[in-house]
Amino acid sequence: KDVTVKGYANTVHIYHKGVLIATHDRAYGKNKTEYRLEHYIDLLERKPRAVFQAKPVRATVDKELLDWGKMLPGGNKEMVKLLRLCVDHGVDKVLDIKRSLPPGIVPTVDIVRSQLRETPESNIIHFKRDVNVISTDLSTYDKKCGVMPR
Repeated sequence: KDVTVKGYANTVHIYHKGVLIATHDRAYGKNKTEYRLEHYIDLLERKPRAVFQAKPVRATVDKELLDWGKMLPGGNKEMVKLLRLCVDHGVDKVLDIKRSLPPGIVPTVDIVRSQLRETPESNIIHFKRDVNVISTDLSTYDKKCGVMPR
């Protein structure tokens, strides 16, 4: 796609059709490349076999996360799912969940995903005081309908 790149003193802005789509810190020097995992995660979801060899993964992902990903039972696809959770919720939050699990449990992506879900708000309405119910005399209605009083 055609993009417009504007370089400033400390940042580089990338625009597509006049809309800012990315901002990077400027890297001074020759042959310096900085990667952001969120820019590559869609490609990795389409090609999960490349996850452990991909330069954006090797350059940006923590060693603890990579070691954990190699232990996952689903292999490369599960590692990509784990990276997606890291992009969406933050690496620190995902690693905190892993560390909070009891020893001996291999943390899977499903376990992490279930821990990331927010607890839903309760739909129970709590009243601060009792509701007063006014009793109504229905004998007039009974007479109109032909019901005999008891």
